[in-house]
Amino acid sequence: MAVELTEVNVSEKSKTTKKAQQEQEAADHEQAEHVAWRSARIVHTCGRCGGTGYFMYSNSGLWRNMQGRIVMHAFTPGVCDACWGSGDADRPWTDLRKLEQEHSEALAAASVEDLARAAGVKYESMRAATTSIADVLEQSMTPEALKAKGRPIGFRELTRHLATVIRNAIAARASE
Repeated sequence: MAVELTEVNVSEKSKTTKKAQQEQEAADHEQAEHVAWRSARIVHTCGRCGGTGYFMYSNSGLWRNMQGRIVMHAFTPGVCDACWGSGDADRPWTDLRKLEQEHSEALAAASVEDLARAAGVKYESMRAATTSIADVLEQSMTPEALKAKGRPIGFRELTRHLATVIRNAIAARASE
């Protein structure tokens, strides 16, 4: 009886292995067709992604600059940041990093306008005051000021971030 069970188990394992192998071959074939289709349109293959337009990043931050932010450390597929998905080194598609930066700058400029509107004034009339607010926030982050005033947990990080947001908003508004 034990011999029969072993033969059945070996047979089932063989079927499972064969099925996995067939699925892998199908996936490889599909990828090869995709690369062949794209290659017909690619003049100079991107050296980073090999013409696929995709890249396997070592963390979930992908092409974004995630310095100082929490990311998962797991291989994550995403759009190639050299050709931006085109697969062609000489004809990249839209630079998502630049697009995100432009969006952030526009958002920062709009936020300082909103701050002025909320205060009931025009931005130009409160520019010096806005700069002074950022200065005061930065001064309140010195170790002496933090210890002397007994600030709550998170105060330093929030204050630093708020000062940075104000300075970025002023810079974005000035570049318009």
